[in-house]
Amino acid sequence: MAKACVKINGGRVSRSRFNLTIEVDDNHDGKPRLECLTGQFARTAEALIRNGDRGVTSLEISTWALRTSHYIFVLRHKYGLEIETVMEEHHQPVEGRHGRYFLRSPCRIVENRGIAA
Repeated sequence: MAKACVKINGGRVSRSRFNLTIEVDDNHDGKPRLECLTGQFARTAEALIRNGDRGVTSLEISTWALRTSHYIFVLRHKYGLEIETVMEEHHQPVEGRHGRYFLRSPCRIVENRGIAA
């Protein structure tokens, strides 16, 4: 049974609109761990898992991900997910570079609530 996704806010328990429970198999001991993600962190992880080897850019998820680099930072440092950033050149509308994020930790979705598949 998957653990329930609950977000703790200042001592209060609240339910997020987006909940995602994932199984992460990066311990190399055959015992995957469960991580419960809520809110934009859940949506970002779901996009990374769904897109696989194509990766994700901020522009591709810009309709809802206004702080993509922050979501990636939290997924890396709080949840221990290995996420690679590859810099790419772009030329339109102006020249510059952007990051494409790839989830490298072996993960699978256990439970998805509130995120369109």
